[in-house]
Amino acid sequence: MGCRRSCLLFLFAAVLSGAQQGSTPPTSLVEKAKLYMSLSMFDIARQELTAALAQNEFDPVAHFLMGELWFVDKEWLQARKEFRIAYSIQPVGLSAAGRMSIALANQFQKTADRGLRIEALQCAQVYLQRPRRDGADPFESEGMLSTLDSEVSTVQERLLSVSGKWVTGAGGEYILQEAGSSGVYYMSPNETVQYGSIKSTGPKTFEGLIASSGCVWELTLKESDDGMVLSGTVRVSQPPKRACRHLGMTKKGLNGALSPFGIERK
Repeated sequence: MGCRRSCLLFLFAAVLSGAQQGSTPPTSLVEKAKLYMSLSMFDIARQELTAALAQNEFDPVAHFLMGELWFVDKEWLQARKEFRIAYSIQPVGLSAAGRMSIALANQFQKTADRGLRIEALQCAQVYLQRPRRDGADPFESEGMLSTLDSEVSTVQERLLSVSGKWVTGAGGEYILQEAGSSGVYYMSPNETVQYGSIKSTGPKTFEGLIASSGCVWELTLKESDDGMVLSGTVRVSQPPKRACRHLGMTKKGLNGALSPFGIERK
């Protein structure tokens, strides 16, 4: 490790002195920070960026790079803050919105905060629907944008999936797990639930079947616009009705009438 670090320091010194084939050494603090980051010398890069922002707190590139350093540290909210500042100063730098979406999605995975999920999806949409013009982004090269496209698309797909834990108002819990890419989600297990699944039937709509302690019931559900609620109706489809009493349905519901049903993302 000591040898590797000393070699990196020697390489950096060579670049600064312009010794490599007449190359021009970086002159600004931000350019120096970029070089330190390329050498994975993140602590020194942070010092350079801190000094750069002390000179000019409205430097969008410095804020963007600081966001990337927080990203390395997995400090997602700090990264979001810096990317947001960079984007507000330089609105054509839509890669900052893309980076924000990834940071927010990672924080959502930690906290399950609904607001983070919504904001992550909004940032992903802003980035993915950006005008496609070569050289239009001041923060990222075309090659980096191509990689970012894939990463943000993956984040969007993950956040739009209904996989995860869902709860009822009475405290029941359902775990939805995607079965491949067919639009089918298994629902299991919730104490008395023996089998369950729902299948996508259209944009934000699902139908399914659940077997619970001898009771079989059909679901028709619609996802809310913010993706936090699945609500619709349930209907008992198979006797004996006595086995369905634990569900708390009305007498009409036990006789096959439609009853309301809803679960919220945990």
